[in-house]
Amino acid sequence: MGIDVSIKKQIGNFFLDVAFQTEDEIFAILGASGCGKSMTLKCIAGIETPDEGHIILNGRTLFDSAQKINVITQERKVGYMFQDYALFPNMTVEQNITIGMGKNPDPVVVREYIDRFRLSGLEGQIPVSGIDLMFREAFCHGNVSAAGKLGRSDGLRIGEELFFALDRLHMSFV
Repeated sequence: MGIDVSIKKQIGNFFLDVAFQTEDEIFAILGASGCGKSMTLKCIAGIETPDEGHIILNGRTLFDSAQKINVITQERKVGYMFQDYALFPNMTVEQNITIGMGKNPDPVVVREYIDRFRLSGLEGQIPVSGIDLMFREAFCHGNVSAAGKLGRSDGLRIGEELFFALDRLHMSFV
């Protein structure tokens, strides 16, 4: 899987100008707070639109300002785990896990995530008031595993500060 990014975007006084290429490998964007890491990921995912440049994933153009191409978010095949984990507060643990697995998630794979991250018995729970701390931490573990495992499929999985809430037990799954 290769990605080629060369984009520019201005928001107020902030000017993002980033370019990189990578092939089938793990790639990290590092930098100080406010330098544009999240904005870069949001542009790749299609949540934000760059002012100019291009984003090409596996030879498929997702964005190109010169050619006026801007593939909608839903068709990009990019899974994005937000820094705040972005759970759906009206959905159960199981529904939050399966939401990124397509229309017909494999029940065996879903069960594997539930068991691996010790979420058995929580499948039907809905966060009480937004996202309580224990639910958030447990779901983060499942998302990190999913990001690593599903990242080998035909799509791209990206995330912000994925390892922030991992303990030693769950770090071995990544």
